[in-house]
Amino acid sequence: MGREWDYVFDVEMDSGLKLKLALDAGENPYIVADRFLDQHDLPAEFKEQIVKFIIGNTGSGKPGASSMADLPITGGFCDPFTGGSSSSTGNTAAPARAPAATAALPTTYDITGGGVDPFTGGSSSSRGASAAAASISGQQQQVPARAYLLFDNAPPVEGLRRKVLEFNQQLAGAADLGPDALLADQEIAPGGLLDQLLGSLAGATSATAASAQPLPVDAIGIATRLLRWPAQQLFPALDIARCLVLHAAAAAQLAASAGSMSTPAIGTLSGALAAAAVSGVGPALQTGLRLVANCFKQPELRFWVLENRELLLDGFAGCCSGTGGNKGLRLSLATVLLNYAVAAGAAAGQMSIEGAMQLMSGLDELLGGLPVEEADSVHRVVLALGTLLAAGGPDLVGLAKDLGLAERLQGLSNAGGKAAVAVQEVRALLH
Repeated sequence: MGREWDYVFDVEMDSGLKLKLALDAGENPYIVADRFLDQHDLPAEFKEQIVKFIIGNTGSGKPGASSMADLPITGGFCDPFTGGSSSSTGNTAAPARAPAATAALPTTYDITGGGVDPFTGGSSSSRGASAAAASISGQQQQVPARAYLLFDNAPPVEGLRRKVLEFNQQLAGAADLGPDALLADQEIAPGGLLDQLLGSLAGATSATAASAQPLPVDAIGIATRLLRWPAQQLFPALDIARCLVLHAAAAAQLAASAGSMSTPAIGTLSGALAAAAVSGVGPALQTGLRLVANCFKQPELRFWVLENRELLLDGFAGCCSGTGGNKGLRLSLATVLLNYAVAAGAAAGQMSIEGAMQLMSGLDELLGGLPVEEADSVHRVVLALGTLLAAGGPDLVGLAKDLGLAERLQGLSNAGGKAAVAVQEVRALLH
């Protein structure tokens, strides 16, 4: 391997070929699995087998120079983002996933805007943040969490309009972008379709099911055309979609065309989120994660993000690892993980161990680089962990201990306010 590792395992393929799986103690098992699959050009369907093997063989043991434990690999051949074959045996379609359970999911929501958006200038919703704080402070026990958190701040129309016009002009000569993805002069003229769409966003973010106003004609058509833009220019479209998915009628239309993250299509939620996730572009990552968080409000898109949980979280994995990312990006990822944990807690009897492991791994990774001063992000990550542990029982508690999450929480004992209370509750679950 060219260097020394804490663990080296033999991985035996169906053909009898043995490959080396190497990792260091404390590495995120999902990141290790991704690295191994990339190194050997293996199908993504093997990922969960590898992750379970890593946790089972390194979780509580001490590092050693090597191990001869064998991991047999069998499975399918579908690439998680292109849907194409990554195996020479053929372009076999990915096996269909069972729909995620939606029964008994929470129907009430605490709303938070999550701070000033550094890319469009959108400010947070003080109404939502104070409501969430009041809701939590009035409870004796914070864990498990039973409410989805949303980014419901409406972006400033003028700032967003300027960005759309700027990028529309930049992309005018792009050879790989179809002409239908660009906005015509009459659409961007004052009072045109773009202005009508942007003017509807404030109502979309604040509307309840009873008070929602109809969206402008062709609003979804304009929005989905913007979702075709390249990752570098994608974040205005993702921010528009973040607002639209809070509107019941818009959410239903976007869900109907969302597609699957296993075969993402250009101009859909799946295509735009897949592009954002792999782009490494900070604005696209942040607005993409906030879009995912907001998809938990309306039932059609909540079903969609639950059904596509594995590939959505895989796609955004690592965006905040180590010292990467920024405060807004970490808050966005923490909110997505919390919303998935709330959904898992509501359907605890039907939660798969693989899904729970993926969430646990994501929380572990985020906690590893989360400054204790970022109280909102700390609070949401700790609530997510506690909610997951409360739903999963002794098995998940044991897994959390194996991942060293008790020690990570100890490092957050200096967090103030509601985060400190949540840390105490979750540490108690791990004892």
